[in-house]
Amino acid sequence: GISVLASGTAQKLLKPINLTLLNLNFIANNIEEDNPVFDYINSIKTEMAQLKTISDQLMNLSNTQDKTSEIIDLKEIIEQPPINNLLLRTIKKGYTVNKKFPSKSVCIMASKNNIIEILIVLINNAIDAMPDQNEELSIVIEEAKKDGHTFASISIIDTGLGIPEEKLAKVFEPFYSTKGKSSGLGLLIVYSLINELNGRIGIKSKPGKGTTVKIVLPVHEK
Repeated sequence: GISVLASGTAQKLLKPINLTLLNLNFIANNIEEDNPVFDYINSIKTEMAQLKTISDQLMNLSNTQDKTSEIIDLKEIIEQPPINNLLLRTIKKGYTVNKKFPSKSVCIMASKNNIIEILIVLINNAIDAMPDQNEELSIVIEEAKKDGHTFASISIIDTGLGIPEEKLAKVFEPFYSTKGKSSGLGLLIVYSLINELNGRIGIKSKPGKGTTVKIVLPVHEK
Protein backbone atom coordinates (compact mmCIF):
# COMPACT_ATOMS: atom_id res chain seq x y z
CA GLY A 1 0.00 0.00 0.00
CA ILE A 2 0.88 3.68 0.04
CA SER A 3 2.31 3.43 3.57
CA VAL A 4 4.82 0.73 2.57
CA LEU A 5 5.92 2.70 -0.50
CA ALA A 6 6.28 5.89 1.56
CA SER A 7 8.28 4.13 4.27
CA GLY A 8 10.63 2.54 1.72
CA THR A 9 11.19 5.88 0.00
CA ALA A 10 11.90 7.56 3.34
CA GLN A 11 14.50 4.95 4.24
CA LYS A 12 16.35 5.66 0.98
CA LEU A 13 16.24 9.42 1.63
CA LEU A 14 17.35 9.43 5.27
CA LYS A 15 20.95 8.29 4.67
CA PRO A 16 21.93 11.12 2.24
CA ILE A 17 19.97 13.64 4.33
CA ASN A 18 21.79 12.69 7.54
CA LEU A 19 25.16 12.63 5.75
CA THR A 20 24.53 16.08 4.26
CA LEU A 21 23.58 17.49 7.68
CA LEU A 22 26.77 16.06 9.22
CA ASN A 23 28.89 17.63 6.46
CA LEU A 24 27.15 20.99 6.86
CA ASN A 25 27.72 20.93 10.63
CA PHE A 26 31.42 20.14 10.04
CA ILE A 27 31.79 23.06 7.63
CA ALA A 28 29.88 25.44 9.94
CA ASN A 29 32.13 24.49 12.86
CA ASN A 30 35.27 25.19 10.85
CA ILE A 31 34.57 28.65 9.46
CA GLU A 32 34.19 32.02 11.13
CA GLU A 33 30.66 33.25 11.86
CA ASP A 34 31.38 36.48 9.97
CA ASN A 35 32.16 34.48 6.84
CA PRO A 36 29.39 35.23 4.27
CA VAL A 37 29.11 31.48 3.59
CA PHE A 38 28.00 30.88 7.19
CA ASP A 39 24.47 32.23 6.63
CA TYR A 40 24.06 30.14 3.48
CA ILE A 41 25.08 27.01 5.36
CA ASN A 42 22.53 27.70 8.11
CA SER A 43 19.84 28.25 5.49
CA ILE A 44 20.65 24.91 3.84
CA LYS A 45 20.70 23.19 7.25
CA THR A 46 17.20 24.53 7.95
CA GLU A 47 15.89 23.18 4.65
CA MET A 48 17.62 19.82 5.17
CA ALA A 49 16.13 19.56 8.66
CA GLN A 50 12.68 20.07 7.11
CA LEU A 51 13.43 17.28 4.63
CA LYS A 52 14.44 15.04 7.53
CA THR A 53 11.17 15.83 9.32
CA ILE A 54 9.20 14.88 6.20
CA SER A 55 11.19 11.65 5.84
CA ASP A 56 10.55 10.77 9.49
CA GLN A 57 6.82 11.34 8.98
CA LEU A 58 6.85 9.17 5.86
CA MET A 59 8.44 6.43 7.94
CA ASN A 60 5.63 6.84 10.45
CA LEU A 61 3.02 6.18 7.78
CA SER A 62 3.67 2.48 8.26
CA ASN A 63 4.75 2.64 11.90
CA THR A 64 1.52 4.36 13.06
CA GLN A 65 -0.64 1.57 11.69
CA ASP A 66 -1.05 -0.43 14.88
CA LYS A 67 -2.72 -3.69 13.88
CA THR A 68 -3.97 -4.56 17.38
CA SER A 69 -7.70 -3.97 17.74
CA GLU A 70 -10.02 -3.53 20.69
CA ILE A 71 -13.56 -2.32 21.31
CA ILE A 72 -13.46 1.47 21.61
CA ASP A 73 -16.26 3.61 23.04
CA LEU A 74 -15.93 6.86 21.08
CA LYS A 75 -17.32 9.03 23.87
CA GLU A 76 -14.85 7.52 26.37
CA ILE A 77 -11.82 8.05 24.13
CA ILE A 78 -12.72 11.74 23.77
CA GLU A 79 -13.41 12.18 27.49
CA GLN A 80 -10.13 10.57 28.56
CA PRO A 81 -6.45 11.57 28.15
CA PRO A 82 -4.79 12.45 25.89
CA ILE A 83 -7.74 13.81 23.88
CA ASN A 84 -9.46 15.34 26.92
CA ASN A 85 -6.18 17.03 27.91
CA LEU A 86 -5.84 18.50 24.41
CA LEU A 87 -9.40 19.88 24.62
CA LEU A 88 -8.79 21.35 28.08
CA ARG A 89 -5.68 23.15 26.76
CA THR A 90 -7.79 24.44 23.88
CA ILE A 91 -10.36 25.87 26.32
CA LYS A 92 -7.58 27.53 28.34
CA LYS A 93 -6.44 29.31 25.18
CA GLY A 94 -9.86 30.96 24.97
CA TYR A 95 -11.69 28.71 22.51
CA THR A 96 -15.15 27.30 23.13
CA VAL A 97 -15.29 23.50 22.91
CA ASN A 98 -18.62 21.76 22.33
CA LYS A 99 -19.14 18.00 22.59
CA LYS A 100 -22.28 16.21 21.43
CA PHE A 101 -22.77 12.49 22.10
CA PRO A 102 -25.76 10.19 21.54
CA SER A 103 -27.58 8.78 24.57
CA LYS A 104 -26.19 5.28 24.04
CA SER A 105 -22.58 4.21 23.57
CA VAL A 106 -21.19 4.13 20.05
CA CYS A 107 -18.35 1.62 19.73
CA ILE A 108 -15.95 0.64 16.98
CA MET A 109 -13.31 -2.07 16.63
CA ALA A 110 -9.93 -0.44 16.06
CA SER A 111 -6.50 0.28 17.47
CA LYS A 112 -6.84 2.81 20.28
CA ASN A 113 -3.48 4.36 19.35
CA ASN A 114 -4.60 4.87 15.75
CA ILE A 115 -7.90 6.51 16.74
CA ILE A 116 -6.04 8.83 19.14
CA GLU A 117 -3.57 9.71 16.35
CA ILE A 118 -6.46 10.53 13.99
CA LEU A 119 -8.24 12.72 16.54
CA ILE A 120 -5.09 14.62 17.55
CA VAL A 121 -4.27 15.48 13.92
CA LEU A 122 -7.82 16.62 13.14
CA ILE A 123 -8.29 18.62 16.36
CA ASN A 124 -4.92 20.36 15.95
CA ASN A 125 -5.79 21.17 12.31
CA ALA A 126 -9.07 22.72 13.48
CA ILE A 127 -7.29 24.81 16.13
CA ASP A 128 -4.69 25.98 13.59
CA ALA A 129 -7.53 27.11 11.32
CA MET A 130 -8.87 29.45 14.04
CA PRO A 131 -6.46 32.35 14.61
CA ASP A 132 -9.20 34.18 16.52
CA GLN A 133 -9.36 32.51 19.94
CA ASN A 134 -13.03 33.41 20.33
CA GLU A 135 -13.91 30.72 17.79
CA GLU A 136 -15.63 27.38 18.47
CA LEU A 137 -14.53 23.77 18.11
CA SER A 138 -17.22 21.09 18.13
CA ILE A 139 -16.93 17.31 18.27
CA VAL A 140 -20.07 15.38 17.33
CA ILE A 141 -20.51 11.62 17.53
CA GLU A 142 -23.46 10.02 15.76
CA GLU A 143 -24.70 6.60 14.75
CA ALA A 144 -26.54 5.98 11.47
CA LYS A 145 -27.83 3.07 9.38
CA LYS A 146 -27.36 2.70 5.65
CA ASP A 147 -28.14 -0.28 3.42
CA GLY A 148 -28.66 -2.50 6.45
CA HIS A 149 -25.31 -1.58 8.03
CA THR A 150 -24.69 0.57 11.09
CA PHE A 151 -21.98 3.22 11.05
CA ALA A 152 -20.39 5.55 13.58
CA SER A 153 -19.42 9.07 12.61
CA ILE A 154 -17.11 11.56 14.27
CA SER A 155 -17.33 15.17 13.09
CA ILE A 156 -14.68 17.77 13.96
CA ILE A 157 -16.17 21.21 13.28
CA ASP A 158 -14.40 24.55 13.50
CA THR A 159 -15.61 28.11 12.87
CA GLY A 160 -12.26 29.20 11.47
CA LEU A 161 -10.86 30.47 8.20
CA GLY A 162 -12.22 27.72 5.97
CA ILE A 163 -10.58 26.25 2.87
CA PRO A 164 -11.12 27.58 -0.68
CA GLU A 165 -12.76 25.10 -3.06
CA GLU A 166 -9.70 24.82 -5.31
CA LYS A 167 -7.57 23.79 -2.32
CA LEU A 168 -10.17 21.47 -0.81
CA ALA A 169 -9.70 18.90 -3.55
CA LYS A 170 -5.96 18.66 -2.76
CA VAL A 171 -5.95 18.28 1.03
CA PHE A 172 -5.30 14.52 0.97
CA GLU A 173 -2.44 14.79 -1.51
CA PRO A 174 1.05 14.02 -0.13
CA PHE A 175 3.01 17.16 0.91
CA TYR A 176 0.07 19.48 0.20
CA SER A 177 -0.74 21.84 3.04
CA THR A 178 -2.82 24.96 3.57
CA LYS A 179 -0.37 25.85 6.39
CA GLY A 180 2.92 27.42 5.39
CA LYS A 181 5.47 25.36 7.33
CA SER A 182 3.53 22.10 7.56
CA SER A 183 4.86 19.00 5.80
CA GLY A 184 1.37 18.22 4.50
CA LEU A 185 1.47 14.62 5.77
CA GLY A 186 -0.99 14.84 8.68
CA LEU A 187 -4.13 14.27 6.63
CA LEU A 188 -2.37 11.67 4.49
CA ILE A 189 -1.62 9.69 7.67
CA VAL A 190 -5.25 10.12 8.81
CA TYR A 191 -6.54 8.99 5.41
CA SER A 192 -4.28 5.93 5.47
CA LEU A 193 -5.35 4.93 9.00
CA ILE A 194 -9.06 5.34 8.23
CA ASN A 195 -8.70 3.37 5.02
CA GLU A 196 -7.20 0.49 7.04
CA LEU A 197 -10.39 0.51 9.16
CA ASN A 198 -12.64 0.33 6.05
CA GLY A 199 -13.82 3.82 6.89
CA ARG A 200 -14.35 7.04 4.98
CA ILE A 201 -13.40 10.66 5.55
CA GLY A 202 -14.94 13.76 4.01
CA ILE A 203 -14.35 17.50 4.33
CA LYS A 204 -16.79 20.37 3.82
CA SER A 205 -15.54 23.92 4.05
CA LYS A 206 -16.29 27.50 3.06
CA PRO A 207 -13.88 30.41 3.36
CA GLY A 208 -14.80 32.50 6.37
CA LYS A 209 -17.37 29.95 7.56
CA GLY A 210 -15.21 27.14 8.93
CA THR A 211 -14.61 23.48 8.19
CA THR A 212 -16.27 20.17 9.02
CA VAL A 213 -14.25 16.95 8.84
CA LYS A 214 -16.41 13.83 9.10
CA ILE A 215 -15.13 10.30 9.65
CA VAL A 216 -17.44 7.34 9.10
CA LEU A 217 -16.47 3.92 10.50
CA PRO A 218 -18.22 0.57 10.87
CA VAL A 219 -19.88 0.17 14.27
CA HIS A 220 -18.94 -2.72 16.52
CA GLU A 221 -22.17 -4.51 17.38
CA LYS A 222 -22.14 -5.70 20.99
